[in-house]
Amino acid sequence: MLPLLLASLALIFLMLVVVFKQSLIVLLFFLFYMPAFEATSQLSISTRKDTLIVAGGHKLHFVITKGAEPTILLEAGGGADATQWKEVQQEIAKQVNVTVISYDRAGYGQSELINTPYDLIEEVRNLHSCLGALGVGKIILVSHSYGAFLSQGYQFLYPENVQGIILADPNNIRFVDSIGFKILMTIPFDTAKPLSISQRADVRQTIAFKRTIETLRGMPFSKKIPITVISAGKDWWPLPKWNLWWRNSHEVFVSESQNRKLITAEGSAHNIPKESPDVIVDAIMEMLK
Repeated sequence: MLPLLLASLALIFLMLVVVFKQSLIVLLFFLFYMPAFEATSQLSISTRKDTLIVAGGHKLHFVITKGAEPTILLEAGGGADATQWKEVQQEIAKQVNVTVISYDRAGYGQSELINTPYDLIEEVRNLHSCLGALGVGKIILVSHSYGAFLSQGYQFLYPENVQGIILADPNNIRFVDSIGFKILMTIPFDTAKPLSISQRADVRQTIAFKRTIETLRGMPFSKKIPITVISAGKDWWPLPKWNLWWRNSHEVFVSESQNRKLITAEGSAHNIPKESPDVIVDAIMEMLK
């Protein structure tokens, strides 16, 4: 009887295998392969993250695409935030395995506005503190317009951390001296009305502009660090002589060191990160070689 019983059980088992073969395959797939798919998905998500870091008594917002060293730090223009660099950050992440970081300065984007007068050195120190918290080592500074002032301050205070610099249509001391403070300190909205956080940040930054420039006079750009200047191909200032001064300021700056070179973003006006992001990406890739 026992052999007959065992034979019957074996037959039943084989029938179950045949009947539920597809279900078993699906079950095995979920048991053995889905964890791998989930891990891959989590890895993909974790390579880009948004985070808030406390520095100087307020929170700064960072957008991080994680990769290897060096880190590409993207510094927005005046009044802009990390979204200005979206296309550049995504394209760099596609082309090469490096860490790319963009962020919002105090009062812009998702960063908090601190209730103290604007101080460029303090802004740079807060940025450096946040980068330290993120474990950042060597960096390539990439900045647009007003952001060049932050890069200038950073490379002066922390030259050992800077591998190279790319300045996209940068504002600079030579141009400021040509055009004068008064024009550049004009606030383009009614300050008597209730202001948004970003408008308050604009006012805070603009009021301190003259002091910012005087501070930067004592913090010259290094002639040892490789620097690429990308100048707008289209005139965008309202007066011809202003455009001439702007372009000339870039040319003179580059001529002051053999470690500097000038690129023209043909077809682009001032906002090169949005109008010609490929030019900036190419410059970054060249500096990474």
